Amino acid sequence: MPRNEIDVVEDFVLDSSSDEYNKAYRLWRRSGPSKYVFRFTKHGGERVFIDGEGFVDITAAKVSTKVLSNISWLIGIILTFVLVCDTIGGSVLVGILRLFGISVQSSLLTMDMYGSQWAIVIVRMLLNVLKFLLPALCLIRCLRLPLRVVLPLKPQGDAELLCGVSAAILCGVFVSRLAELMGDQLFTRQLFYSYKDSFAVVVYAVFEVIVVSMLAELFFTGVLLQALRQFGDIFALLFVAGVAFLLPNELPYRIGSALIALISGYCMFRTGSMMTSFFIRVAYAIANFSQLLFSEEGFGIYDGNQITLLMLLVVVIGILIGALMHRLGKRKPQPLNRVEILTVSQKTDALFGSTTMLPWFACAVLLAIIQIVT
Repeated sequence: MPRNEIDVVEDFVLDSSSDEYNKAYRLWRRSGPSKYVFRFTKHGGERVFIDGEGFVDITAAKVSTKVLSNISWLIGIILTFVLVCDTIGGSVLVGILRLFGISVQSSLLTMDMYGSQWAIVIVRMLLNVLKFLLPALCLIRCLRLPLRVVLPLKPQGDAELLCGVSAAILCGVFVSRLAELMGDQLFTRQLFYSYKDSFAVVVYAVFEVIVVSMLAELFFTGVLLQALRQFGDIFALLFVAGVAFLLPNELPYRIGSALIALISGYCMFRTGSMMTSFFIRVAYAIANFSQLLFSEEGFGIYDGNQITLLMLLVVVIGILIGALMHRLGKRKPQPLNRVEILTVSQKTDALFGSTTMLPWFACAVLLAIIQIVT
């Protein structure tokens, strides 16, 4: 391309292991809805005539700011819905079940539930579907994201997969031990140690490890990350990790959610495969559940320290093998895209300046402070 021509889509480097994903993402950037897709071409000193303004010099920075503001407005609505589901969604669903005479209660302040084990499990399942699947489908529809961008499932990058899964296990071990030190009680601990219906516990555990992991990856990595990476990979990763941290939860699990969003997102950029992200999220969930299942409070097979050491050994071996495979591989990935058309402060202003994103952010931060402090 001549030096006096600008094409932000062509200049955006896609260096994942999947050529199919690279082509699909570039095609979406060229043909997706202009309101939510950042594309800009300019030949030499060309200018645009606008009624009432005359010839105007349209720049890539102006277009980028406008598109990012539009996306911010849309994502702000979606995140507000997710926050509502997390805060009062359980109480609403419990109220509906109580209309049918089902014995179940909930606390709006602590978001804990009491009563029928199966009713609580069903409510938790429905909440996860509402807060992950429904928002993801809405964003896919509005952004017109193709399935080859949202769900590229062809396995890619064995080294990245091995290192990513190892890092996810390490993250799960760290979060579990931190939660134990801080005395935070996850809902799964209540299920494992207080409930008598073991089948209900198993059903919820399988759903949490497999289904919720897939739904969470679809929302965070398959949709949010793809929509925002056009403004820079690092920018998109940090925003998605921040959203994951701000979802209502105890502090250790907020930290874990943010870390796993970074790990899975980075590996997706490298491999171009959502299958990698799914395995990473599942590995993180299994690491959390393993600490519960095999601790002295659980089945008592091993104590917590033995499980931690065993998992750390698996992590070290996995990272060493993955690093060796990466070193021996022929493909050397390029650095992550920065897209420096806008500065960090300009991107932040455009992202949090919308009338929907800023209220969500303020409410999410306030709720986080309340949950962490109390």
